[in-house]
Amino acid sequence: TLEEVVEAVNEGFREGERRAWENGHRIRVGALLTAMRHAARALEIAELANRYRDLGVVGFDIAGAEAGFPPTRHLDAFEYLKRENNHFTIHAGEAFGLPSIWQALQWCGADRLGHGVRIIDDIEVADDGTLTLGRLASYVRDKRIPLELCPTSNLQ
Repeated sequence: TLEEVVEAVNEGFREGERRAWENGHRIRVGALLTAMRHAARALEIAELANRYRDLGVVGFDIAGAEAGFPPTRHLDAFEYLKRENNHFTIHAGEAFGLPSIWQALQWCGADRLGHGVRIIDDIEVADDGTLTLGRLASYVRDKRIPLELCPTSNLQ
């Protein structure tokens, strides 16, 4: 079951934390439960994330192909998480660009963006190297919205 998966992963995390402690290192590991954009289980996964939020789960995420699967398909999950004061990330702005980022923030209310590298499309670089941020890039900066970046993955 989904519950068994979460519990097994959390058990492994606690074991890793214990072993680190025994070797003089203190670490904390939390799980981010991820629903796939193309599937219709986002609300179910969001409810699972909320049930386990004080038991090792630190948030919710959606990932997968952006084109054809906008985050707004999962508004019920995001509205539920907001009502529960829970955190969520939306993978956006990697493959689909600025509209994906805009929807994730303005329609869905994401706390963080998974990737978000296409925000560069809203930044103008002049010949002298000065930058001018567009409205969306300025919003991301002003609201201090974290971008989860992985240079290796993003280059690939």
